[in-house]
Amino acid sequence: MSFFDEAEAIKIMLDMRGLTRGELAKSLGVTVSAISNKLRLLSLDEEVKAAVIANKLTERHARLLLRLGDKEKQLRLIEEIADRNLTVAQTEACMEIKYLNNTEITDNPQKQIIPCPEEAKDMFIENIKKSIQSLSALGVSATLSTSLHGQKSYITIIIGE
Repeated sequence: MSFFDEAEAIKIMLDMRGLTRGELAKSLGVTVSAISNKLRLLSLDEEVKAAVIANKLTERHARLLLRLGDKEKQLRLIEEIADRNLTVAQTEACMEIKYLNNTEITDNPQKQIIPCPEEAKDMFIENIKKSIQSLSALGVSATLSTSLHGQKSYITIIIGE
């Protein structure tokens, strides 16, 4: 039985018996959050679910996919997980670099309202720091240093040894 089958069974038990998530969790000996996490998996597109099963990904991998929301991005990430045999931690780091950081910046630039240039600079540096941390989580040596000289900020990124 796959974790998607388990989620479907949980949904059926909740619907047929009229139980709350808390009551069902207690009767199954699990936490309410475990029930909720299983049920969230049902919101993945059928094609995405099939790709998760076909590539023998874990439930934790599948839950990470929920953060992307976009079916095409989810399918591309599944392919990358399978091709590179990524752990959950590596998948999360890869997702941060390739999908989440980029979508914040490029999907709808008018959506972000930045009141002043100084705040924009700080946001930019924070995004770079997150990317450096994600690279490090993937096993790539990367460091970032910033310095201020007068009105100018300097960023130094060293990737590799």
